[in-house]
Amino acid sequence: MTWKELKDLLASGRHHYDPELLEKSPLGLKRYAAIARDYRLHNGGMFAGSWRTRDTVSGTAITFRMAAGFPGAVNRSHPASIEPVLIDSSSPPLYYGEAVLLDGTSQGVRPFGTGDSAVTTIYGVTVRPFPLQQNTTTPSLYTATPPTSGLMDVLRSGYIMIQFNNSGSAPVKGGQPYVWYGATSSPHTQGLWETASGASTATVGTQERQTYQGGWDANNTGELAWE
Repeated sequence: MTWKELKDLLASGRHHYDPELLEKSPLGLKRYAAIARDYRLHNGGMFAGSWRTRDTVSGTAITFRMAAGFPGAVNRSHPASIEPVLIDSSSPPLYYGEAVLLDGTSQGVRPFGTGDSAVTTIYGVTVRPFPLQQNTTTPSLYTATPPTSGLMDVLRSGYIMIQFNNSGSAPVKGGQPYVWYGATSSPHTQGLWETASGASTATVGTQERQTYQGGWDANNTGELAWE
């Protein structure tokens, strides 16, 4: 800023400089102190920004929405029942926000498989921990995977974000949950959620016990309610 620009700014009164310091300035700026005080008296305080704001430079509305969340994120902390459980190391869960079953032999949780067509009750939904340590220095969104052995958290009741297969229409509030148990074949990923019954979907939970909470976002992420 040049000396002339500074004096023009001080003469306008629309600045953040302290009038007391201006009055004591060795640079001969005392006369601008009264201007600053007068401006603040008539304008409710010091100048702190532009007179108006807009969504964008052109004044148009922002048409993008925030993502709904991350699969496996428990998005309502109360009420929620989260249980640490063993992982079936021979068939570990592959995704967060995935429906899991309890293996009778290992007593650990595992994902749906091709033999689970008649399953109607899930044990829980895998919970994404926070904070989460990525296994790469260049992680991508929605690529985090659960451990393959040991313990992990599973939601037994509450609200959680889940990953839908990009198939069919969007989920609706109060909708019946389905899980794709068949082998992965685009656009269906084994173990992830579906919005409609099909040849390789298991109907899980009774409505009012487990239901979808509404639509999904651009990443096919939505919310499951589990009472």
